[in-house]
Amino acid sequence: MKLSGIIKTCLFLLLVTAVSIQAADLQIYDGETPKTDLDRSNGGSYYELWWDGAGDNSLTDSTTKPHSGKKCIKWECKKAWTGGALMVDPNWVGLNVEAIKGIEFWARGEKGGENVVLEFFDRNLGKPGEKDGHMNQIKLEGLTKEWKKFSYTVFDLTNKAPGKRPFDMNIFEGFMISGSDAGTVAYLDDMKMIMGEREIIEYAPIKINKVGYRPIDFKEAIINKKVKKFEIIDAKNNKSIFSGTPKHHTDKDSDSGDYIAYADFTEVKTPGKYYIKLSDGTKSPEFRIGKNVYKKIWIDAMRTYYFQRCGMKLEKKHAGEFARSKCHVGDAKAEFSKRKDGTTPKGTVDLTGGWHDAGDDNKYSWMYGMLFPLGMAYELFPQKFPDNHLNIAESGNGRSDIVDEIIYEIKWFLKMQVQDGPEAGLVYEKIAQEGHDSPKDPWQHIRKIRQPMGDRTAEFAASMAMMAYVLRNEKDKDSKALVKQCRKAAEKAWKAYIKHTKDGTISYPDKKPVEYDYNKLHAAAELYRLTGKKKYHNTIKADLEKMIAFYEKVDIRWGQGKFYPFLVYNSMPEKMQDKKIAKRMKDVVRNYRKLVNEYIESNGYKVPFGNSGHFCWGSNGHLYNNGVIFYYLYLWDKKDEDLQKVKRTLDYNMGLNAVDMNMYTRYGEDTLLYHGHYGTPDPKTCPPGYLTGGVNMHDETEWMSEFLQKRYQNTHTNWTVNENSIGYQAPAVFVMTVFAPEPKK
Repeated sequence: MKLSGIIKTCLFLLLVTAVSIQAADLQIYDGETPKTDLDRSNGGSYYELWWDGAGDNSLTDSTTKPHSGKKCIKWECKKAWTGGALMVDPNWVGLNVEAIKGIEFWARGEKGGENVVLEFFDRNLGKPGEKDGHMNQIKLEGLTKEWKKFSYTVFDLTNKAPGKRPFDMNIFEGFMISGSDAGTVAYLDDMKMIMGEREIIEYAPIKINKVGYRPIDFKEAIINKKVKKFEIIDAKNNKSIFSGTPKHHTDKDSDSGDYIAYADFTEVKTPGKYYIKLSDGTKSPEFRIGKNVYKKIWIDAMRTYYFQRCGMKLEKKHAGEFARSKCHVGDAKAEFSKRKDGTTPKGTVDLTGGWHDAGDDNKYSWMYGMLFPLGMAYELFPQKFPDNHLNIAESGNGRSDIVDEIIYEIKWFLKMQVQDGPEAGLVYEKIAQEGHDSPKDPWQHIRKIRQPMGDRTAEFAASMAMMAYVLRNEKDKDSKALVKQCRKAAEKAWKAYIKHTKDGTISYPDKKPVEYDYNKLHAAAELYRLTGKKKYHNTIKADLEKMIAFYEKVDIRWGQGKFYPFLVYNSMPEKMQDKKIAKRMKDVVRNYRKLVNEYIESNGYKVPFGNSGHFCWGSNGHLYNNGVIFYYLYLWDKKDEDLQKVKRTLDYNMGLNAVDMNMYTRYGEDTLLYHGHYGTPDPKTCPPGYLTGGVNMHDETEWMSEFLQKRYQNTHTNWTVNENSIGYQAPAVFVMTVFAPEPKK
């Protein structure tokens, strides 16, 4: 099979060479192998009703005369010609089957004579029944009562009529099933895709921060081949200005599969453009050394929030080529979705404004993890955030541009709180289109409000209290009024949260209880810092050990944003703190430091995670959250190695990683983004500065790589690795702010 255009592009940009290996067959269903049945509890596939037939048809595991093993798939159709789909990849990654040679499976009917239609499809499927994105139909006509084998070549399945979008081999999702008369019962078993050879990416052997380094920074490249010497070459005249011997670490790193050696060139401090040259002639991309090397990407990263604005026309003078008309005007009359109890509230709510959450256009109320890094970056470094440096609509109004951007979100967020009635103070979960996240006509579509949630209410209380605190010293009337509004809303949310939950468990409205809701401690810490009221401090004292015990049992290595209330508490004036509480919180975070150090020692790329499991959905954002944690450790303990770990999160995302990618759009290479407005195969259609989600270890077929640190694909179609998020962007902005220059006066 030839690689798709997207993969060819990636190979051209990133590869030194590519090697071919025999790909393992993809077992879609055998009812025996873990994750190849319909049991979602063990990560198996699942059946989804997509059109008509809801509640009538079913696709289930069956023990009735399977072809082999103990189970097979049973298809029951009670409403003629309706159907659904088997979702093979429950992680929504989309499985790569570019090496496919054919498909084979066994089928039989309950009585004989049954008809069934199967259509394999990719994850880009649009509305039910659309023909594009599918393989050709497989029509099983007149099934016999005995098992029969069916085999199809890839040509049989993809030789489509002109004008149809071809099936995308990079993001296979499952198959649709339909075409049966009412009363049909049929069985499928031992279904698999037969694979041929596939190409494996071999990345460039010199890994660096591709944006560059400040003169004072620790500077280290990772070398993936055995060489005797490396040199730093001045790109202006191609003369060597420094040389050294790579320090060997391991012949094969367990998480990346790479040979690892370290090239330390910290001594190079003179501003300029450079590249690394190995003794065998291999060269790295050029990089810069300079005091302001991160200024532009930092500003662009903050400006992405402007491009995420909802319900506002983006003017050309601010958005340039990315100017667009006002979107989601229908949010002014947002309707209610059906609730868990089957009821649908009447009326509408104005939910215009705010930021689109990610590559889709949804707007969520889980905002604390995003607002905390932005708010605290401004709290710690106010001098770095002047007015008029982001070129947004409010620039020039005398208030910091980043504050203006945050306020745009806050004013929307306040609308998400229920104002009166028995649910007063609770907060809606989100506003989104029912069924599909990104509507084809987002400018006019009426979207639905999801019912209030207990944990979202606590997170709202934390967010509003934090913003009231951060903005408390702003001088303009709008900010002063907003501070009062945020404080009132936060206390109202706390009261509602306590009323509708019990002991921190999320009992409202219909969610499985957890042993402790960490959002409660977030809210208590922020409200105590803001108001000084003892009731919030008493909650912290009563609940701290519950939270710590719960997360130590779950795995405290996850840490990250869960530690934010600890950072808040230890940022308060000492007279507000209980010394034992403050020390206990610091000790937990310091213990997390030890766990991170252990993982750094075990992985050649020195990625400062708590363990390898953090290479999950949104890994780049998780890593930057660790950067936030380590900056606070640096403030507490003044250890340079903590600040170096903060910097390592920046270096990783700018190219010092196993997949040799600068994870930001429009910086150094053609990084692609999954985005409803800007995501195309052409990287120039996306504004600069968006951070992608990053490596995702949850790749069931290991097609991206057998090594978890290499499970990444540079494509605009895979939302599990390439989608942006305002939540990833916020800790990235915090970390870049630490190393960004102060503006000239």
